[in-house]
Amino acid sequence: MSYKEIYIPFTDLMFNRRAITAISFDDSCWFCNSHPKDDDGYCRIHFHGIDTRVHRVVYMLLNGDIPEGMVVRHICDHPDCINPEHLILGTQADNAKDRKMHGNYLSGESVSTSKLKESEVIEILNNLSNTIQEIALQYHVSHSTIRDIKNGRSWVNISNRLIHNAQHKTKVNRTSNKSSVKNPNTKRMKKKRKES
Repeated sequence: MSYKEIYIPFTDLMFNRRAITAISFDDSCWFCNSHPKDDDGYCRIHFHGIDTRVHRVVYMLLNGDIPEGMVVRHICDHPDCINPEHLILGTQADNAKDRKMHGNYLSGESVSTSKLKESEVIEILNNLSNTIQEIALQYHVSHSTIRDIKNGRSWVNISNRLIHNAQHKTKVNRTSNKSSVKNPNTKRMKKKRKES
């Protein structure tokens, strides 16, 4: 497999002779190979006394400061890519949508800090007899965790699925009940049959 080396000009002068470099295998993504990656796959750099991500520095070098409240997003979904054409500004909400769209959005049990299992969340949502405090004690979590689950602010995928299933059951029940509803023409038809 062939690749191309990419050098970001003047970065060796800015970063104590450690230039930002990358390699590209398909003339699309530029994968940073000059700086170490963090646990999330982003390459890290020390810039103006702050430890930050290389793609942010590349964006700032070419476009100026990043406005407050904005993040640098990857349209390619590769955290170690530093191709300026793949870096765009957006909000944290935009970034979360990108992760979800690309399938990199952790939710439920896949979140490392999750204290609950999906089955427990379903039990919590279906528990209508206990108070929030009692449920929190039962599952060894905070009151706010239970409140967020019950109000649909966390574990949204589970609560949405339960709502969808309940709506589907209601539709099915309505459909099956329709067949047991008497057709007003039925009496007339029976009467005609008797006459003949």
